[in-house]
This record gives sequence, structure tokens and C-alpha cells, in this order.
Amino acid sequence: YDKGDEYTNLTVGWTSTALRSSEYSEVSAKAPTITRNVDSIKATVSSGGGVFHCTEKIDLTHFNTLTIRGTFTRSGTMSRNLMVGCWKQFGTRYYDDGDGIADAFTKMESSSATELVVDVSALSGLYIVGIGITDSTAVVTEAFLI
Repeated sequence: YDKGDEYTNLTVGWTSTALRSSEYSEVSAKAPTITRNVDSIKATVSSGGGVFHCTEKIDLTHFNTLTIRGTFTRSGTMSRNLMVGCWKQFGTRYYDDGDGIADAFTKMESSSATELVVDVSALSGLYIVGIGITDSTAVVTEAFLI
């Protein structure tokens, strides 16, 4: 993603899936609302949790890092309220535990951030790339692999 360009030839765009965080299990699964702007894409969920992600899986075989830049605001105290992750497949209930644990992820440790980076060097093959969100907002301006 780069300031409005969703790279649909690679990602087929961005979508959302209703899955909740295990750290906030009393919150229901709710797909984040997506707002497309000229220079950003915004995903918000309140009173629920879900994943904002590329529609198609991406081959991470030859990459070392996934970087997502923008404005990330976490409401709530749990570190996995907002996390960037790469999943072989989503679990049935959670985006961050059990059968839904991300194969690589980074949690947002503070209440806000402008960049989240994930080490993907150990991953090979196709992965869902996205942001797990519970009662938080992510405004993405750039997402890239190196």
C-alpha cells in the first residue's frame, strides 16, 4: 500500500474479517470498518475485534521485514489490541492465539505509534498480511516489504 494505491494487482485490495483478540475475549468478533481516502486507508473497530488485511495472500519467501506506516491508536490496555501480523490461515475465534496465532507479528506496546515492523525473514510461502484490531484505529499510509 502506498498513499492511496492498494496495489490490487498483488493484494486484490484490502478487506476485513471478524476475529477477536484472546486478551480481550469478552469483546465480540466484529469486522473493522474500512474507509478509503486519497492518501490513506483507515480501519476502525469499536466494541469488537477483527483483522484488516490484504484480500489475497502474499508470498513472503524472499523478504526480511514488513513495515506498516501511518497513525495507529489503541484504546484499551492490552498490547494485542493492535498488532501487525502474517498468518498462514486465520483461526476460528482469535487473531492472536490458539489456531489463529500469527506466524510472525509485532504488538503495539504504547497507546499510539506511527510505524510497526515485523521480522518475516523466517517465513516462506503465502501469508495473509494484516493488522489485528480490537477497539482501535489504524490509518495506513504505507505498507511495504523489504
